[in-house]
Amino acid sequence: MRELEDAAHRHELLRAETRMRYEQLASKSLEELGVEAPVLIEEFGPHRPIPLGEGAEAPYVREEQEKRLKKAESGMARLGKINSRPRRARRPLKSGKST
Repeated sequence: MRELEDAAHRHELLRAETRMRYEQLASKSLEELGVEAPVLIEEFGPHRPIPLGEGAEAPYVREEQEKRLKKAESGMARLGKINSRPRRARRPLKSGKST
């Protein structure tokens, strides 16, 4: 009986952690993207096909997307930092003749 209670307790903890993580991500999507989580999930969730270009699509397969992410991250790392220093403001050109 004790094992069953422990398993139920672990399950409840996992549900609470998952709920909290969902709420954090929902808040982040609203703050950073201005899109509510249900809309974001409906438009970009894993149930949607992946566009491949020229009208072609492929089903979402997590392992393939993780490989694509690693390849993209590797490419970005090879590029290094771009525009790492902010540009200085330029003074406007003066019009007219100087005297």
